[in-house]
Formats: sequence, structure tokens, C-alpha cells
Amino acid sequence: MKSLILAVFVIFSLSVQAETYKELQSKAFSNQAEMSVRWKALMDIVRMKKHDSIRDLKKALSSKVWYMRNAGLIALDSLNADMAFDVAKKQLHDPALVVRSAAVDILIKNKKRQGEVREILWRELASGKNKVKSKSLWIRPQIGEYLAQNPLPSEREKFLSLADEKDQDVRVQAEKALKKLESQSF
Repeated sequence: MKSLILAVFVIFSLSVQAETYKELQSKAFSNQAEMSVRWKALMDIVRMKKHDSIRDLKKALSSKVWYMRNAGLIALDSLNADMAFDVAKKQLHDPALVVRSAAVDILIKNKKRQGEVREILWRELASGKNKVKSKSLWIRPQIGEYLAQNPLPSEREKFLSLADEKDQDVRVQAEKALKKLESQSF
């Protein structure tokens, strides 16, 4: 009798979970739902389905709505850092600054591929899409701060050119890096 009750409970739980999953999918991908509802629903899908949510995350990553692409990237990082790293490299070209900034955060966290990350971030620092006129968007100081934490001697010329920038936030990071490089040479 206990086995029968347990089996009924398990079947009932699975059907409730499947129904909840469908409801979450409906909320996450509803154009009528508010941003916070859609974001939470996507995160709940990931918590519920774990790696089985990859299809939903791919859908979010290709959404026309920036915050769904951002949520998809962040959620993917919680499941699979290597996959998120590869997606983050692509998302650096996203039209939404918030998505690009999240991509930078994900790249920075990958300690195994720091040489590759530095090359990518130097390109992004120079990219015109991260500036408006001569003013940096927040992603440039974000990148500069990371690069300045552990500057490489081979990057001295790059930091010297950044030290001449009009944007103070980037210039400050370059100056910090140059001071560190100077102290390392003694």
C-alpha cells in the first residue's frame, strides 16, 4: 500500500512540475509580461530543469528583447561556465550595452583562459561601439579596471595610449596599470 501511495505521489508531483514548467515557459516568453516576471520565470525554469533548460536559454539568448538575452546569458553561466564563455564572446557584439557588460563579467570569471580574455577585452576597449563621441560607455572603465589589476609588461604601450584619453575613468585605470608596471620593473 505504501508503494502505491508513493507511486501516486511521484506521478502527481511530476505532472504538477510539468504543468508548472509550461506555465513558467509561458510567462518567460510572453511579450505581454513585465520584465521582472519574464526574468524570474526564466530563472525558475533553470532551477527546475537544470541542464534540460538549455533549449529555453537558447531561445532567450536569441530574443529580440535585451533583458531576455541578458537573463539567458546569466542563467547559462550558472549552469555551464564553458558554454557561457563561448556565448559571452558572441554577446560582446550585442546591440545592448547591458548584455555586453554581462558578457565581459562572464569572460573575466574564466581563470583558465585569461590570455584569450585579455586579447578580447583589449579589442573591446578599442571598439567604437563602446563610446559615444569621446565619452566612454561604462563597459570601457569596467574592462580597463580588469586589465589594470594585473597589467602585463607587453601591454605598457597600450596603457600609455589609454593614459592620454580624454575619458577620465579610462585614464585613471591606465595610470594605475602604469604605476604597477613601473613598480614591477625595479
